[in-house]
Order: sequence, then structure tokens, then C-alpha cells
Amino acid sequence: MSVLENGREISYQALVDGDSLVLRLEEMTEGSLQIRFARDAWYQVNLFNAAGIPAIPFETRC
Repeated sequence: MSVLENGREISYQALVDGDSLVLRLEEMTEGSLQIRFARDAWYQVNLFNAAGIPAIPFETRC
């Protein structure tokens, strides 16, 4: 997974809290963020739900 601000990758920590995936950025940002999961030409998914079903690739902006 990558977190980008204006094309620059930002370091983060990820953890699961109940039914939520929480990303904690290691630095403050002022611009919008782009979050990408498994959006490269080749990827291996390592995020699964409790039933063992893998997360689908996604991209979002916030």
C-alpha cells in the first residue's frame, strides 16, 4: 500500500481496529492524499478479512 501527497510517498503505519483499517501518517500533511492498495502492474495481496477473503485492489483520494 502506498500513501501519496502530490506524488510524494509518505511513511505510515497500518493497523486493524475492529472492522476498520487505520493508517497513521508519520508526518502532517496539508494537501490531499492518494491511497493506493495493490495498484501496481504486479502485486501480491496481503490484506484479508476474517473469512480469509483478500481485499480487492483500490485507489482513493481524501
